[in-house]
Amino acid sequence: MELRFNATEIGCVEENDVLVCGASNSKSEDPDHYVTFQQWADPDYEDDDKRIHFQIDDQINGNYDLLASCSVSRSEISILLLRDVPWHPGLERIVISCDACPQEQFNSLVAGLRRVFRDRPEDLHIDQQ
Repeated sequence: MELRFNATEIGCVEENDVLVCGASNSKSEDPDHYVTFQQWADPDYEDDDKRIHFQIDDQINGNYDLLASCSVSRSEISILLLRDVPWHPGLERIVISCDACPQEQFNSLVAGLRRVFRDRPEDLHIDQQ
């Protein structure tokens, strides 16, 4: 199964030593959707087990070791999952249109995802053309 939505916001912030990158459609009239990717900001943090936390739509749908890969272009973000989540049984792929988001938000997202995937660079594909 595939889930698609149009992002109204994308980006990355650092809070409490954690990088949080994501996308949401919270400023639209469509049913709410969001994704977040989380990783320790400091690569040398002593409790860092090098795993990425991923979440879609609710905490119940968040966990480590959910991501197979993430591809980012100026027009969309495509996320492949290793397994489904409680609210979305059978979900294998999430496609997020982001071409309507401002360039500075896109740049923030790309920079953040490079840091989040620092231990898994082969699973992050970025096309900035």
